[in-house]
Amino acid sequence: MRLALHTTEKNDYNLLFGPADGGGRLVVLEGELMDQTERIRNFFLMDYAGIESWDRTMTIAVLNREDVGRLLGAIDLWGIGVAVKSETDLERLKAYGDTLTGMAEARLRVHVEVEPPEGADVTAEVSLA
Repeated sequence: MRLALHTTEKNDYNLLFGPADGGGRLVVLEGELMDQTERIRNFFLMDYAGIESWDRTMTIAVLNREDVGRLLGAIDLWGIGVAVKSETDLERLKAYGDTLTGMAEARLRVHVEVEPPEGADVTAEVSLA
C-alpha cells in the first residue's frame, strides 16, 4: 500500500508498506512512519521538510499495476534502498505485480482505521489500472 503524508512544505512523503497478512490486514505503526520519513528525507534532503511539516492529512492507496510498474522503474534508476528495503521486498513487489495481472477490480478494497480517531484526516483510494 502507498501512504502519502501531505505536508505544508516541499514534497509530500509517499511511503510503501506491505505486504498484508494472509487475511489481507496491514497494520502500520507510528515508528514505521517515522523511520521511513527519516530515511527518505536523509536520501533527498533538499526535497523534503521534516515530519513536523505534516499537515495531519494522508491518502492511503492500494498499489495497482501502474504503481508497481513505476516503482520497479524507480528501483532500476535509484536502487533498492529508496523504494524497498531489501531484495526480499523487491521479490514480494514483483510477485504482487504478477498477482494483479490476473485480478478483477472488484476484489480490491481498502478499510482504514486511525488510532486515535482524531489523529489524522484520511482519504482511501482503490484502482486496478
